[in-house]
Amino acid sequence: MLDDASDQVDGIATEEVANIYSALREEFHDEIERLDGAPNVGVRVDSIYTRAMNISGRPLRDGYHFAQTITNDYGRPYWTGFNNITGMSAQAEAGPLAFYIRGEYQNSPLVPSDPQQVLAATAAADFTPPLQNGRAQVNQFQLLDAMVAFRANNVQFSFGKQSEWLGPNESGPLLLSDNANSFPMFKIDSVSPFEIPLLSKLIGPVRTQFFIGQLSGQHWEYCAVASCATQINSEGVLGPNISPQPFLHGEKLSFKPTDNLELGMGVTAMFGGPGEPVTWRNFLRTYYVHSSNAASNPGKRSSTFDFTYRIPRLRDWLTIYGESLVVDEFSPIGSSRPTLNFGIYLPKIPKAHDLDFRAEVLRTAHTPEFPPGFVYFDFRRFRSGYTNDGNLLASWMGRAGQGGQAWATYWISPRTKVQFGYRLQMVYKDFIQGGRLSDYSARGEYTLGSDFSISGLLQYEKWWFPVLSSTNQSNTTASLQLTFYPHWKFWRP
Repeated sequence: MLDDASDQVDGIATEEVANIYSALREEFHDEIERLDGAPNVGVRVDSIYTRAMNISGRPLRDGYHFAQTITNDYGRPYWTGFNNITGMSAQAEAGPLAFYIRGEYQNSPLVPSDPQQVLAATAAADFTPPLQNGRAQVNQFQLLDAMVAFRANNVQFSFGKQSEWLGPNESGPLLLSDNANSFPMFKIDSVSPFEIPLLSKLIGPVRTQFFIGQLSGQHWEYCAVASCATQINSEGVLGPNISPQPFLHGEKLSFKPTDNLELGMGVTAMFGGPGEPVTWRNFLRTYYVHSSNAASNPGKRSSTFDFTYRIPRLRDWLTIYGESLVVDEFSPIGSSRPTLNFGIYLPKIPKAHDLDFRAEVLRTAHTPEFPPGFVYFDFRRFRSGYTNDGNLLASWMGRAGQGGQAWATYWISPRTKVQFGYRLQMVYKDFIQGGRLSDYSARGEYTLGSDFSISGLLQYEKWWFPVLSSTNQSNTTASLQLTFYPHWKFWRP
């Protein structure tokens, strides 16, 4: 794309275009050299960073039952007081092989367990026994990503700890996001869109993704087979330490029938766990079998459909996009109980071209056919729900909410910006007595040259969940992150 744009950029005199083009050429310097014949061999450190964050007041950290103060942050620990992360990322290439690692030291205060009446209320919603949910002070090294990849033509095979973002939404896809800690998986990706003979004349270029991996931190699972009979407690479930942990597999198909329209379909399924071995048969059954009988139900399936469309005559000014999700149905199209997330994006505002605006509205499915909070929850088997280490794998809107999020971003330069945001979440009253959250935020990022950046966040949040507190609560979050991009290359023939 940069090569194609070079001639056009030379003919455009605006400083903004020249700065963007220069920043992109610097970002992809090594890739451009390899296109020109340089060997695909190298080792480099991409970034070294540290983030200091302080939270005053009581935050929310249980998005599975209530809400989260910090979202889409890879499940990092946080609580009232001082929180810190310090880490680095690095990558290496050797012909068709690639390696990537990102690890960090994490520090966060002790979190007390919720009172017994709160634990009883959340356990009743999950149909499980109560379980203490506090944790000790965190002082640990955590790998966020650690993977090795092999490329064969246009297909990349990768294995290791990885994250996925399966949707067009900025607030967080309904199917899979980086709201939870990443987990070890095997993944197959098409590196770039490809053509299918004859079919692509109708649907355009296609991109496919597939992964399978094992979750962690699942506490409760219903098991109906005879081998589990001696382990089931008085509530009819296994736990709180189940082994083996369940697996999650997912697929995403995206295609682009026109230059302005992109469509996607995705599916994930939880399967395996105690009493259900991970076999080819059980894996394949997750695609086409659904049963109300837990003993014969292969897993928990979620399906999505999404789109992105640039409006005719306003293609440089307005894009609309959306995503819908259903559980245990083949497709959201035609469903009477979809979870919905729709958004608009204005890449530039008339008479203020350095300002962009984005807004999204979300609504979790809510129907009398199923118990409150059935989205991201599985009554038949996986009582700990669609989570990894206790954090939702997908949207922060959770199991029974509606609301939205909006951002206005002013771009001072291609790498320097100021952003103002608002987020609203309202939980239905019949799900653990409901509740409400709203927060207001200001973010900024300033880059010094190509080697150093400073980013900050100031967020004020108000919340009220009657099970947690009889009065309105608030908290303030302030963070500052320093990032160094050394571009250290340790080996390059």
